[in-house]
Amino acid sequence: MFIIHKPGQGYWTRLMSLIGGGALAAAGAMWAWAKLGAVDIPTRLWTFAIANTSGDLPGAGQAVTILGRDGSSVGTGIVEQASATHVALTGVTADSVRDLTGLSTQAGFQAIVNGVPIEDKLFQAEYLQGGVAALILLIGGAFVYYFCYANRKSSDFLIATEGEMKKVNWSTRREIFGSTWVVIVISLIIAGVLFFADFLFSQFFSLIKVIEMA
Repeated sequence: MFIIHKPGQGYWTRLMSLIGGGALAAAGAMWAWAKLGAVDIPTRLWTFAIANTSGDLPGAGQAVTILGRDGSSVGTGIVEQASATHVALTGVTADSVRDLTGLSTQAGFQAIVNGVPIEDKLFQAEYLQGGVAALILLIGGAFVYYFCYANRKSSDFLIATEGEMKKVNWSTRREIFGSTWVVIVISLIIAGVLFFADFLFSQFFSLIKVIEMA
């Protein structure tokens, strides 16, 4: 059950503070989502399409050597599953699959790798992004609610602020509209005067050959 200190008082200051704090929490969650999208999630499994195989297929748990373009070893992996067309390996680094050409084992298995290996991450980056964003929203929302409604000192401050705001002699709607139109008209007059002054000076300086008009 939510605790509200002095319910019904300080409605607008509390509500606006809640909305502002929620917006900050949402902005933080969006920032974290964007930043975590660049995180490199560890790879659980690499699957290689193979052809021109020779020797017996390696079994699960058997070590496999990854061969580079010159036929030398560029890495190793452990077989998770193998078939006549594909071999899935764990414990493989990303660097070792960049220039690979084949696979081999000490038991005599040889195969050529076709195409680009398929990378299987430990989990999707969206899970990390969503989890952190949800945590930020949860913690941020709880803190903002506590500040606006549950904490006695901050709640009393917001309530007192709204009380002082009600004492202010606010302008009427008619006065606000009138002042706004005065500002707009004066701005247009100033813009017109500056435009004609600029035009006259440019013509004058062009006439006396100080500047050249296009």
